[in-house]
Amino acid sequence: MAKEKTFILGVGAPKAGTSWLYEYIRRSPKANLGQLKEYQLWNMVFNKNSKKRHDLLNKPQLQFNSDDFLRWTMLTRKSSYEIYFNSIINSGYKITGDISPQYALLSTTGYNYIKQQLEACGFVVKVIYLIRDPIERLWSNIRMERNLYQTIDKNISDSDAVKLFHKDDRWKFDSKYDRVIPKLRDAFEKKNLYIGVYEEMFTIDKVHELSEFIGIDYDPFMIKKKVNSSKKTEELDTDVIKAVRKFYNETYEFCYSNFPQTTYLWNN
Repeated sequence: MAKEKTFILGVGAPKAGTSWLYEYIRRSPKANLGQLKEYQLWNMVFNKNSKKRHDLLNKPQLQFNSDDFLRWTMLTRKSSYEIYFNSIINSGYKITGDISPQYALLSTTGYNYIKQQLEACGFVVKVIYLIRDPIERLWSNIRMERNLYQTIDKNISDSDAVKLFHKDDRWKFDSKYDRVIPKLRDAFEKKNLYIGVYEEMFTIDKVHELSEFIGIDYDPFMIKKKVNSSKKTEELDTDVIKAVRKFYNETYEFCYSNFPQTTYLWNN
């Protein structure tokens, strides 16, 4: 009888609980997610012009660290991605996976390809996509960028930063759940697709539900555990909230229709 093996494909969204999800799965004795927190392979495979792909392929191999080498191998050696994760299962685990928020940018064709490649190795592919109020998600992303990478002027307020960046191509797609979810629904069966709403994730019932979907035991330790969270030091101006809400109107309306709990959990 073939060994049951599950592959968890996490596709985002950034600042919507993906780091918490990674830690939650990683704590289970049934799971091993391998060497990297984010493999970020498929965004390089399907986007030949990506900066990450260009930088990796043009970096001298003598300067590679172990993470670079693993990504380079997966990118340049056919089936090495599937072989790598299959080797993890063969070492005594039931669950492995790749949680890379960049995968939300993929097409339905891309998702189908990943699914086919992994299923050919005997994996059951389960997809997790976490969504968060677009205003809160963007605001959290901006706080992180400013604190960690100094890419945003520390002298401007959060309100000014959100107002300045909420229409920027670099930021806006991460909150366009209405574009991502239909592609996921086209590529994956309902039973193998879990869409979680960040604002209700950290409850006993929801963590039980997520655990059952993944195939791991419920871990109460992680209920109140914060991972990569950034503290708010001010509130957003009302006019900024209204501007972002208007800009993401299609996303809000889609989520209100598909996930009715967001009508009271999110800004409206």
